[in-house]
Amino acid sequence: VTLNADNITVNNVVSKDGNLSFFNSSGSEKMRITAGGNVGIGTSSPGATLDVEGSANISQGLNVSGGLIVSTGNVGIGTTLPTSALDVVGTINATAVRTGMLNVTGTSYLGGVTLNADNITVNNVVSKDGNLSFFNSSGSEKMRIVQNGNVGIGTRSPGATLDVEGSANISQGLNVSGG
Repeated sequence: VTLNADNITVNNVVSKDGNLSFFNSSGSEKMRITAGGNVGIGTSSPGATLDVEGSANISQGLNVSGGLIVSTGNVGIGTTLPTSALDVVGTINATAVRTGMLNVTGTSYLGGVTLNADNITVNNVVSKDGNLSFFNSSGSEKMRIVQNGNVGIGTRSPGATLDVEGSANISQGLNVSGG
């Protein structure tokens, strides 16, 4: 049966094999609704409620409940050529991130990063302003390593290799060499 109309209303469709299939003008099946209710686009045997074989363009957002599973390949946000499992080009705003490995490449600034771990290994740290600062939980800077390598405790401008602003307790002795 071939229908050629602007509007078609169908109240009940019964097929010979229990599936409803849609074909293009060349006779190739393009979509199927199975007897079990699964919809397949580009596949004649959909294995899920919606099974799309090929790419899909979604212009108004995609809401996923119950989790998103990508069984093969890489996921790209802001890129059409992702090179890792999750490849994000642009700004990430996250309230919590749990990862086995965080790899940041290029010029990046991880402002406000809180690390809570028993062991942290860092191969290379480059800060936005050339200084590496350490803050307490209320946001007060407590220690700084500046570009030339000087360490300041209680000061933002250390004038010596170690510059302590305030008192220091040394329990095992102090060795001074070189004057």
